[in-house]
Amino acid sequence: MKQIIRILMGLTVLSVGSLVAQERMIATAKQDSSQVKVYDEKGNFMFSKSGELVGYTPSTVTIKDGSQNKTYDNKGNFKFSK
Repeated sequence: MKQIIRILMGLTVLSVGSLVAQERMIATAKQDSSQVKVYDEKGNFMFSKSGELVGYTPSTVTIKDGSQNKTYDNKGNFKFSK
């Protein structure tokens, strides 16, 4: 019985791990006029936000909007501002 539980637990971890691997990551963020456009590693458009590009990582993009720097995740969801 313990061996079956270990196998099932292992399959669950592999299943969860494969779902995480499918998460799209930010490859490029480009300033286009007053918009910042964000693309994945295949060049597919992900989202855009208005403002001035400050910087980006594979999981976040930071955009200056007025006097604030706003950080968004790889899905375009607001995370925090400074």
